[in-house]
Amino acid sequence: MRGITIPLLDAKVMATCIIGSALESLAIQDLINEYRETLRELVPSREPSLVVKYLHALMRVRGRTADQLIMNNIYATSGNSHDNVEIWSSARSLADAKARLTVSLE
Repeated sequence: MRGITIPLLDAKVMATCIIGSALESLAIQDLINEYRETLRELVPSREPSLVVKYLHALMRVRGRTADQLIMNNIYATSGNSHDNVEIWSSARSLADAKARLTVSLE
């Protein structure tokens, strides 16, 4: 599982990010608790994608939603941006990442 990268260009944003991610975690935990028995019944016998579709439909019928922290993307994308993210995510050090990094001037 991969998290999101939150750009903290302004220190004022940090409190909002912390509170937003805490609320997101609480909402997800609340949904897990609510659907725990359903998950116990479904997960062992079905494909994960079908379980997700079923739970999504069940939540929609019950009017349930989950909060999600959404941030604007401030980064320019390029053809090699996915590879560069993978490099930074798996690097053992800054020197290791810099040696493998590809820079695009698109």
